[in-house]
Amino acid sequence: MADGAGTPQNASALTKVRVRIPELHAALPIPKSFPDPTAESADHAIIDMYPQFLSESTSVMAPSQAGDLVWVDFGGRDTFEDPIYIAPVENGIAVYNGGATPSNASDPFNASPPTNIPGGGTEVAQMFKKYANGNVLIRRALGQPRWDTFFPALQNYLNQIFPGENWVVTRGGGTKRELHKAAKTKAKLRASGSLHGAGLAYDSKMYSDKYPWPINPKTGKASGPAKQNRILLKDDAFLTAVNDFVNKSGDVRWGAYIEKGSKNSAKMYFEKRKGKDRIMFDGELHHFQITEKAIPNYYAPWKAAMAKLGISKTPISTGQHAVFYGKVLQYFGV
Repeated sequence: MADGAGTPQNASALTKVRVRIPELHAALPIPKSFPDPTAESADHAIIDMYPQFLSESTSVMAPSQAGDLVWVDFGGRDTFEDPIYIAPVENGIAVYNGGATPSNASDPFNASPPTNIPGGGTEVAQMFKKYANGNVLIRRALGQPRWDTFFPALQNYLNQIFPGENWVVTRGGGTKRELHKAAKTKAKLRASGSLHGAGLAYDSKMYSDKYPWPINPKTGKASGPAKQNRILLKDDAFLTAVNDFVNKSGDVRWGAYIEKGSKNSAKMYFEKRKGKDRIMFDGELHHFQITEKAIPNYYAPWKAAMAKLGISKTPISTGQHAVFYGKVLQYFGV
């Protein structure tokens, strides 16, 4: 349930919606109606009990009417802080601005990188936030301006290439990772100094009517990406489509080329970034990240804040990001 359809969007206004999540809000009453904001109604008091979710950019489409299904997330998932509104949902598919399928599959909708990166600031606390539980996360993913265009365009492209399959490309593990976990990890499929800490990497969910997202039979809940990755790795047409799209983007790297996981593709695919044919792997098939060449563009608005941490050189590698995250954690005293 979303309340807040039609919120005005302009250069200074983000989309705001109040949302009911049944798993979190079972104890709250449900409004009998969605009255106009100017009308007198007891339902206003009920609606105001629910958290308000805020979009991360002004380009995000508002739900068409109150009561619509929407995609949401939390910046602080452990504490349910910083509610984030992602997009409306129609027929189980997230709908983005410009969401109509492109007429020309060889020229994907909105696939090019942003020319100007918005935001930025002079203070570390403007860039990162320390939560009540001691976790530290970047306030707004540095790559968000790119993800706002790249993933809706990828979803549209797949639906152009595979009509009738109803492909969905949406958040899986999201774009951000708590800095302690991003700085150092023992997890086999994760790197210390992960770009997720800065929001320069994105773990997606890619599924369709042909390949629905797997459900864990023991828990009845959605599985992690590993099973879906193994399934998608067997589909040459899917791998070719996503690979072509990523090659065209020029500034995004696909995790399918990261040599992790238990399975590899039956054939090789051309990776434009490396200029050669390469085998794909299932371990990080769901993962996308900003290329090393493009990373400085996303840090540029934050040079003054980073200087206060003693960082004068833009972190590029995972090792450099691990050092950067360590300095941020030191700054917050955790």
